[in-house]
Amino acid sequence: MPSSSSFLGKGFAFPLNVTDTGNFEISVLEKSVKESIYIILSTSKGERVMRPDFGCEINEMVFAPNNSHTHNNIAHYIEEALIRWEPRIILEKVDVFASPDDDSKIEIVINYKIRSINNAFNMVYPFYLERGEHDTQSQFR
Repeated sequence: MPSSSSFLGKGFAFPLNVTDTGNFEISVLEKSVKESIYIILSTSKGERVMRPDFGCEINEMVFAPNNSHTHNNIAHYIEEALIRWEPRIILEKVDVFASPDDDSKIEIVINYKIRSINNAFNMVYPFYLERGEHDTQSQFR
């Protein structure tokens, strides 16, 4: 009988990286789920070949005003995308906050449980309303 953690799977780590032995870094268990969530949120709908409906619509909110209406739309887009594209989790709550340090930055807190192990996790995803100098890749690792 497979273990409950085998449902979480394994695959290439994101961002793609090569180990010291020359193999691709592998992502397993909870790390695989977290990376999958990040990939879903950072992929715009229409960006994937052969899967134009994959991704999240939050990138449509770039240049939107930093107000409660924008925050509600972002939370809705994230909930919609994660419920559809990440079946390994139970999405509990998505909170969107304006960053006190930067008017163009929004911090998104995602609370979820992994179905097979029933453990609670959270993830903070930074989102910038103005693209340019910010690098979300370096903040992910």
